[in-house]
Amino acid sequence: MLCHEQVAEHLMAVRIALLTSPVVTDMRVIQEQALGDVGYFRIRCKLANTDEVLFMERFRWKNGAIAVEKYSFHWQNTEAKLIRRWDNAPHHPEISGFPHHLHEADESNIQPHGPVDIFEILRIIGEALA
Repeated sequence: MLCHEQVAEHLMAVRIALLTSPVVTDMRVIQEQALGDVGYFRIRCKLANTDEVLFMERFRWKNGAIAVEKYSFHWQNTEAKLIRRWDNAPHHPEISGFPHHLHEADESNIQPHGPVDIFEILRIIGEALA
């Protein structure tokens, strides 16, 4: 397969994962793009418990695999209060695992966290809501 086909296939896998997830009750694609070996999506989802998650990921088909380059997965309750946000914005060099980190319940509560993708976040949220 060509790299643009792999990127399109990954975007389809993301949609399928969200549509079939038992914790996602509604999804709205805000932006989705596949251009050559690079893909991007921004999708807002309503969860079964009425919380919301904004999923954002930029990825590239590289060396025969999808490589996530930039991400932010923002989980909040109905009052827009942060529950968790995983991201790799390079603004916390003091955190081990830089640039990957987690904001837990508050923007200022920053925790080390390894790299994640949308599939891992869906698993984590599913376990938390179970």
